[in-house]
Formats: sequence, C-alpha cells, structure tokens
Amino acid sequence: MQTMKQLFQKESVIKILLLAGLVLFVYLYLQKKTPLSVDGDEFCC
Repeated sequence: MQTMKQLFQKESVIKILLLAGLVLFVYLYLQKKTPLSVDGDEFCC
C-alpha cells in the first residue's frame, strides 16, 4: 500500500514538472515570436 502511494506521488510530481516545462517552453516561444516585450531583445536571434 505504501509503495503504491509513493509511486503515485512520484508520478504526480513528474506530471507537474512536465506541465511546468511545457508552460516555460511556450512562454519562451512566445517571447521569441513577439519582439514587442521588454525582454524581446535578449531572446531575439
């Protein structure tokens, strides 16, 4: 029972990390696409 609980917790943590990574990736992608933002110069080519 305890090992199942630990496994579930590990899976949820992995899902959260994947979701955070996806959000970060989309954010950086949008930053590259739109040079209107203040940080646009840093991400541009």
